[in-house]
Amino acid sequence: MNKKVTSLILLTLMGAGVGFATTQPTTQAAYKWVKTKSYNDIAYHAKSTKSAYIWNKYHTKKLHNLRNYPYATWHLSQSVKMVNGKKAAVYYKVINYRGGANGYVWRGYLAKGPNNRIKDPAANGGVKTKTAVRQAILTVMKGTVPDKALQAVADTGDRLITSDSYEYFKGQLPKDEQSQFILLGSTNGGQYDKALLTGKMTYNEYLKTNITNQLQEENLSLSTITGYRIGINVGTSGGAFILLLPPK
Repeated sequence: MNKKVTSLILLTLMGAGVGFATTQPTTQAAYKWVKTKSYNDIAYHAKSTKSAYIWNKYHTKKLHNLRNYPYATWHLSQSVKMVNGKKAAVYYKVINYRGGANGYVWRGYLAKGPNNRIKDPAANGGVKTKTAVRQAILTVMKGTVPDKALQAVADTGDRLITSDSYEYFKGQLPKDEQSQFILLGSTNGGQYDKALLTGKMTYNEYLKTNITNQLQEENLSLSTITGYRIGINVGTSGGAFILLLPPK
């Protein structure tokens, strides 16, 4: 895929346990660690848009507020049981790869799973969630087959910080499949954004046009990708990376 196109796609997209139940401490005195557990980058999101602080390692300094990251997905790497006198609570060590914010937050403020919200539904034909974007793409590309392994690669898009998105995703594939890899973008650099915003195109027409045009560059069409494996990563802006591989 053309590197200029992948850069445009990236700019558009970026425009994303076990514990001990107790009450949330409010004091800023230092806390002691008494138990930890490691996790493999599990996705979480804030339960609400209310104020909820992310602290430093020993709960002595407020670093961030979840309220300021309403569309963020937080990735869990460690849980820590902290105590201060008779008070105890479990905190999650989290990071938001896109924004770079990280620290320790009381686990009661988080819910498991990636953030499903989109920043500007109006700019996406009224579509409000990442799930809806994904379903719309699968409707347009109805001959494709969701693939667990390829979706796992697509999910790493939350960590993408390079402009070369094609090489980023391709490098995670088995070497014998890398030459067959195709990367599309639901926005295709924004060529038809104005038509969508002004109502000249429906959201499905917008997706179909963008996807069809990119497939033509690969000498493919919606009818010739039947059986192709697909993985989808939807960003907070509503734009999506679409990963394709031929049938095995």
